Amino acid sequence: MKLWSGQKAFRVQKTCILSAVILNVHGGGPTFVLHKETLLNSTQESIMRNLILILVFTLSCYTFLQAQSSEAQGRRWWTGAHTTIGFGASTQFINYTLGLAPMFGYQVIPGISVGPRASILYNHIRLRDIGGNVIQTFNVVDTGIGAFVRGQVYQQYFLQAELMYESIDNIDTSGSSGRLNGMNAYIGAGMNSRGRTPSFEIMLAYDLNLQAIFKNNLINGRFGFTLFY
Repeated sequence: MKLWSGQKAFRVQKTCILSAVILNVHGGGPTFVLHKETLLNSTQESIMRNLILILVFTLSCYTFLQAQSSEAQGRRWWTGAHTTIGFGASTQFINYTLGLAPMFGYQVIPGISVGPRASILYNHIRLRDIGGNVIQTFNVVDTGIGAFVRGQVYQQYFLQAELMYESIDNIDTSGSSGRLNGMNAYIGAGMNSRGRTPSFEIMLAYDLNLQAIFKNNLINGRFGFTLFY
């Protein structure tokens, strides 16, 4: 009995997993044929699918707001986007974060808005040894989609909470990486200039890290704009 994969000897590759074993009749005796599939393709497809969803979400918000632009004052729909900037450092990691997050809000009652939100984050990560020397670097992209609620607390100041489903490329202290999918939440406070369109805003957000993974940049700063807020 021999193991074959086409006409080449079977080799184990890091990016592949065994998917099936099929029993055939070959030369009067049983022969096992091993089939493999890559994990890399599924990860790339997941990232591309999330990017397409974020793009469709953003275009839909813009189209809807354009249709609403002829309405009288006091409209309830508004849209906006945040640019996220983050930095974290520890004895083993240095992490720089840059991201974009479009959102689409509906004012259910005066001062309270809810709506969907999407995000895409680019992370540049440097892994260091005990002497502080950089031994490995990573460039990863995280995506997320979810919902937010915002409350106007005093004049232009607001509080905001977010619940997101995120796809995160998690890197541990040994340099191994693996993609994690799951729920996460954020809370924050900010200020919006209001009174004109577009209006500008800044915000500080805290990552509640519901997946309990290692992060050294739980606080991030955001700045952006809103339309019709």
